[in-house]
Amino acid sequence: MKVGLCGSDTGRGKSKMWKNIAHGYDFVKGKACHPMEDYVVSEFKKVDGHDLGLFAIFDGHLGHDVAKYLQTNLFDNILKEKDFWTDTENAIRNAYISTDAVILAQSLKLGKGGSTAVTGILIDGKKLVVANVGDSRAVMSKNGVAYQLSVDHEPSKEQKEIESRGGFVSNIPGDVPRVDGQLAVARAFGDKSLKIHLSSEPDITHQTIDDETEFIVFASDGIWKVLSNQEAVDVIKSIKDPQAAAKELIEEAVSKKSTDDISCIVVRKKMFETPICSPPSPIDKESSDDLSMGYCGVKAYGVNEADELIAKLALHCYNSQKGTNLQLMTVTQLMVRSVAHFDYQMTLDAIDPANNSFSSVEICAWDASIENDENLRLVTTFCSLEGSGEAGTQWDFDGVDMFYNGVMPKWLDDEKRTQSNEPKPQREKMSEEQPHANLAVPAFKTDKDPITQTQNGQSSVWRFGGSDKAAKASTVTLRGVIYMLFDNCSKDVNKTILPLGHGDPSVYPCFRTCIEAEDAVVDVLRSGKGNSYGPGAGILPARRAVADYMNRDLPHKLTPEDIFLTAGCNQGIEIVFESLARPNANILLPRPGFPHYDARAAYSGLEVRKFDLLPEKEWEIDIEGIEAIADENTVAMVVINPNNPCGNVYSHDHLKKVAETARKLGIMVISDEVYNQTIFGENPFVPMGKFASIVPVLTLAGISKGWVVPGWKIGWIALNDPEGIFETTKVVQSIKQNLDVTPDPATIIQAALPAILEKADKNFFAKKNKILKHNVDLVCDRLKDIPCVVCPKKPESCTYLLTKLELSLMDNIKDDIDFCVKLAREENLVFLPGDALGLKNWMRITIGVEAHMLEDALERLKGFCTRHAKKTETETEALQALKLSDNNLEM
Repeated sequence: MKVGLCGSDTGRGKSKMWKNIAHGYDFVKGKACHPMEDYVVSEFKKVDGHDLGLFAIFDGHLGHDVAKYLQTNLFDNILKEKDFWTDTENAIRNAYISTDAVILAQSLKLGKGGSTAVTGILIDGKKLVVANVGDSRAVMSKNGVAYQLSVDHEPSKEQKEIESRGGFVSNIPGDVPRVDGQLAVARAFGDKSLKIHLSSEPDITHQTIDDETEFIVFASDGIWKVLSNQEAVDVIKSIKDPQAAAKELIEEAVSKKSTDDISCIVVRKKMFETPICSPPSPIDKESSDDLSMGYCGVKAYGVNEADELIAKLALHCYNSQKGTNLQLMTVTQLMVRSVAHFDYQMTLDAIDPANNSFSSVEICAWDASIENDENLRLVTTFCSLEGSGEAGTQWDFDGVDMFYNGVMPKWLDDEKRTQSNEPKPQREKMSEEQPHANLAVPAFKTDKDPITQTQNGQSSVWRFGGSDKAAKASTVTLRGVIYMLFDNCSKDVNKTILPLGHGDPSVYPCFRTCIEAEDAVVDVLRSGKGNSYGPGAGILPARRAVADYMNRDLPHKLTPEDIFLTAGCNQGIEIVFESLARPNANILLPRPGFPHYDARAAYSGLEVRKFDLLPEKEWEIDIEGIEAIADENTVAMVVINPNNPCGNVYSHDHLKKVAETARKLGIMVISDEVYNQTIFGENPFVPMGKFASIVPVLTLAGISKGWVVPGWKIGWIALNDPEGIFETTKVVQSIKQNLDVTPDPATIIQAALPAILEKADKNFFAKKNKILKHNVDLVCDRLKDIPCVVCPKKPESCTYLLTKLELSLMDNIKDDIDFCVKLAREENLVFLPGDALGLKNWMRITIGVEAHMLEDALERLKGFCTRHAKKTETETEALQALKLSDNNLEM
């Protein structure tokens, strides 16, 4: 049984494989003003001839999507591991880590949140394997003594590991320790923004189920914050029904002021075999068997609370009508109308065990409802909070208990029954917006929204909350993938981590910026001229310097009015996309490309359409593909030249064709030229602005890559538009308006910019590019000895090298993500999987590092590929012969 946003789930389960094993669960929403974020798995299944009990608590945070994904996929991923039966612990560990990798790779869909997890796999009723990340816990009771089976991953306990990854643990008085001041656990799935400082590697324990074992509790931290392990065991040790035990444990935690979402599973070794209810009041002998099974049978058959409610109503309706079956069938009709929330067969077993035919019960119920429709509405209204809509999906158990104890609704007499025009209450399908949406059964009302007191003493609720506007956009970045790969590195490998997945050459001495740039900043600092506010578009001397710098290669000269300074090129992307966003607008982006464009498009509400860069044509733009995907709502296309990540430099003729295509389509060209000073190949750089007479061109550039100072955060937007099209279409106006509501780049760097651009020594650029070319040659030469990693074209620019993975030559490597995860795990070597750039089964290697790092990295890569290479037929035969020889020697 899996409890989630949708599906037909029961709240309780009994093993069908082992008569002495039963399980039940319960849950309650906490006091926070967000939907329930917990997900539960509690089920038995047969796999490869073995009986497995699968139990899990997934406690989500910052949303429920990661927990929901784990509920659907984690156990499947564990059971798919090839060594599950031979090395269960390793299989679980691999599945945890690989599942986390997929979650991070799909963060656009799953959001920025995360989830803790505790899982238990009961194998053939004899062996229990528990794994966990975070603070959800598993506790076993043996002879009344509590034994913790999981490990609480508290930040204070793993502070050294967190700090070794560059993070910190906050210790604010009155608060729990938190990773980077945010997350209260040191291990979790997801949490993309914190992943570099977190781990998803589980702690795993093995337990034998012996004669002393009584029960196991799996529960989220909402219980363990207020109850010790032994206290929890003591609370439920005398309760034989596992679902009732789970419910009691939650109620105890709530009574002790636990405010979290709480989920709890109890797995008990011995099933309580006698009914826990008193027999109903005497009834007609003809129907007594059906009805006694109808209520007391609920406990024996392991039916959930929703079914129990139906059975209670059936009994009372029956008794109130002095032995007729009319009300029994009426209440059954209530179940029929709500089949999306119930387990069909188990409900029918409880109500009508003598006739398990769903269709016959439905027919009887329908006939009864025709005669007794108003009474049906009274039952429905009495036992739901408000009778219809969202409230109609919540059962008021206090009301049911009153009903059960004799407080009966007033049945309509025949005259009122025929005259009533009251609208019939409807049970709506549960939506993700409902307060208890994570419950697949009706959401039982067990708490109310928190009420606060204002200073004047009147009841109120907080009316503010965090916006999720950036949730989707924040997931389309490279950081989460890089953090995930770092997380897969291991200190047990005994090798230093080589971070060749992202590009920041500024950290290496050989790429230090030129002295002229440093002096320019120091001079402004000492002069005091960079301490004041600047205008939104940037200070005039800096804008004039940028125009002069760009005019060296442009036929149509720019003025300072055509230049807008930004806090790096990324802010330039943000300003431009916000300026172009309008309803139904779409923008064309290259594949592979720079993911920040996707992120900003998502944030601005621009639809993204991708055109391909063609590796067989040295990564030229697929111009025919552009024409195929553009329509009347397309506003622009993005050209990255020199290209990141492909490393090519487009020719004059190719760029002219691009300009002509854009003019034909009536769209502008956004040209990202931030790498224009990082070229070491034969093709010269041609600015897109040269073709501004054909199509208006908006150029994005800066000094971060050329001068190797990404931390200085200075870039610019340049409008190449001799025809004034940007002015007439109000693009200029929109850019200025957006700049007025965004932060300016630091004035001290703006003031230094003229000297930086004018005084830079050409030898600095030549030296930097020479190092990059040497690194490219080094990598390409070493890759000749690694057949499964191929570089189709040497890059001519940028700081990356794209390689294609020949997975057909490898064994047990699924795709590029799997390749990079295992490479990080086995070699502490981090490369970027091409999937993060939109290029499946490729891989990006950073070359903007010291040469000795590349040599070490390629040696590790070669060893990894050798270990995972498919064996040839000859090698296979030789291994088999060797095994036979060894066997003969042993004999």
